[in-house]
Amino acid sequence: MSRPLNWRRYLVNGLLGVVSLLVALWLGEQWLALRQAMDPTTEHREMDRKLRLRSHRLAKQHPHGFTDVVRSKDKPEGVYRIAVLGDSFIWGSGLPYEQVWSHRLEALLTARHSQIEVMSWGRNGWSTLDELVFLKEHGRHYEVDLLVVGLVENDPDAGLVPRINADGRKLWIEQNLGFALRWYPRFTRLVGERLLDAQLGTIHEEYRHWLGAIYAPENLEVYGQILKDLRVTTETLGMELLVVMTPGSRLGERTERAFETLTPMMADAGIETLNLFPGARDRFRGYPTEQLRANPVNGHPGPLMTEFFAEQVAQRLEETLRDHGEHSP
Repeated sequence: MSRPLNWRRYLVNGLLGVVSLLVALWLGEQWLALRQAMDPTTEHREMDRKLRLRSHRLAKQHPHGFTDVVRSKDKPEGVYRIAVLGDSFIWGSGLPYEQVWSHRLEALLTARHSQIEVMSWGRNGWSTLDELVFLKEHGRHYEVDLLVVGLVENDPDAGLVPRINADGRKLWIEQNLGFALRWYPRFTRLVGERLLDAQLGTIHEEYRHWLGAIYAPENLEVYGQILKDLRVTTETLGMELLVVMTPGSRLGERTERAFETLTPMMADAGIETLNLFPGARDRFRGYPTEQLRANPVNGHPGPLMTEFFAEQVAQRLEETLRDHGEHSP
């Protein structure tokens, strides 16, 4: 004769298992918190977070989400108006407002010339295609005389190759593991990142794969049409156009090859370009990458590089400004 099931014992064992799991998760969360507190980069991460929040607050005040003061669509009489259009390099990831290269350009030019205005139009993650869409829908109304496009190596994204970037990974974790984020945020994010790494490879591996794909012939063919559309659009709007190729803090061969690939495409589209990679490589030869970063936990170009970008572009624009009758104050 079979013995009756001891439900109480199973219930107690189940509850003990649940409690043990919760305690283990709590201990894991505390261990991760302790390790984070002892991490020498924690202070830098907090600084980067504060800079990011400051930039977001500024961007919320702008009708287009830019980290710039709000400008009138109507250009003041006698003003020569420049707009610098780009991505996170112009939005200013990892940098205070005054160190972003477009703002440094504004400071340099307005100190030398009267009746000049420099607007910063940048959003994180924007490609040339995104910038063209903005120009057609909104930028066209600002009576810009000269459009300076800050180009980086991942700008040829024509939308043909989907990817999950760092923000996409955070969103995936929130959507799929959000139930645990409230109680065990550090442990949950760690588990989520490991799951994504196992499925997709690390974020760095995924990015390299995506970057290689946007330099494939089929994507570059579409990008060539985007460049021609950009040139035609600016001509139609009466804007002069200059594309400035700005490298990241690593100054590696990958960026050099990318710009070498894009240069003849710009020429074919009839676009004037300024490639800052050779000059940056010479200027910062021997510098460790850490000195060229925005900060130790943010690989965007830091103040040494943004000052160089601003100086080089200002020098290039001096002739243009003289041709338009600009004079020193």
